[in-house]
Amino acid sequence: MQTLTEEIFQKTSSPVFTDKEIDPSWKITDNARYALLKRAMRSHEVIRLRRGLYMLSQEYRKRDIHPFAVAQYIHGPSYISFETALAFHAWIPEAVYSIDSVSMSALKEYSNHAGKFSYTHIPQEDLYCAVERITQENGTFFIATPLKALADIIYRDKKEWQGFAPLRESLRIDDHFFATLTIEACDELIQNYRNVRVKSFMRSIKKELKRCR
Repeated sequence: MQTLTEEIFQKTSSPVFTDKEIDPSWKITDNARYALLKRAMRSHEVIRLRRGLYMLSQEYRKRDIHPFAVAQYIHGPSYISFETALAFHAWIPEAVYSIDSVSMSALKEYSNHAGKFSYTHIPQEDLYCAVERITQENGTFFIATPLKALADIIYRDKKEWQGFAPLRESLRIDDHFFATLTIEACDELIQNYRNVRVKSFMRSIKKELKRCR
């Protein structure tokens, strides 16, 4: 194990760290610090997530870390959404391999040994409206509720969906999931989003829910 890897392993509780977290008592230059990081990356002990942000390789971690938690380290504030969130909530049958998030800034994409991460900006009143905070042994992350994930898909893909039918056809969502939705949740998202398509979709879901009940 490289000296740098040993240092990070001993001093940090998280396997994710910034270059500034390398012990300042070493009194080394920025160039020397980066040379140490390059050596650790070449030996596959450290993974570069983005500029200035790194992660210990799996065999050198004190504990594992959920890929969704890694996504929050890479770019934030943000929350997991779109098909990634729907798959987590088991609303869609397909496995999703890209970790897609919503953030407060313009589109960003990162691809590294930890996975593929994308971040889309969606205008809304409160970024964390209808977002759940999930804490597990391997990390904490923010993730959209299924209804909010659908709203984000409508915005991102410019969908003109109305009601449950396109959700069954395009995403293969089973009807029993729709029974978990509430009119109050639709109203909350209508107030939160500025996009006309999203508002129209939420109103159509409200109509479906009223008709079914």
